[in-house]
Amino acid sequence: MRLVRAADGATVYDEPIEFHSGTSLFVNWTSDRGAPLRRVAETGYREMAEQIVQRFFANPPSSAI
Repeated sequence: MRLVRAADGATVYDEPIEFHSGTSLFVNWTSDRGAPLRRVAETGYREMAEQIVQRFFANPPSSAI
């Protein structure tokens, strides 16, 4: 996750974040026109967003303003 100040493009916060899904056969992930894969991606986005909010507000950068 990278937070960039709009005024000058300076990076004020930069921290890696990742999501690991469970395991399944490839055929299960791609069945039903990719709906399972789409659901996993949406879950990953949601969980990473929650992590970002928790980490950022637990230790906000002092130079964000």
